[in-house]
Amino acid sequence: MSANTIREELARLRPGKAGRGRLDAPEDRAAIPAGRGRGYRTTEGGGGGGGGISSPLTEIDGERTYHAERTLYSSDGLFTIVYTPIASAKFQDGDGNLVEVIYADEA
Repeated sequence: MSANTIREELARLRPGKAGRGRLDAPEDRAAIPAGRGRGYRTTEGGGGGGGGISSPLTEIDGERTYHAERTLYSSDGLFTIVYTPIASAKFQDGDGNLVEVIYADEA
């Protein structure tokens, strides 16, 4: 079977003909004038002292929770994998603060 034959067979399967029209020309737009970037504060407060996680994170033993057990099958059905995905884990950061990481349920 030649490439032309395959192309003809595929063309027969298509409903209607493919269009070979042109797109409209884009409208002309003026350039954006040069300017200086600006940022605006969205919260009140004085600076400093807050809200970060310090390295290193150390996982706290026995503080994991899990989602329901899941089963994953290979496409040919030969392999089956049973696993329990992590739902959350608790860590202690470098400053001794508790950090909880919550993982989304993929189901």
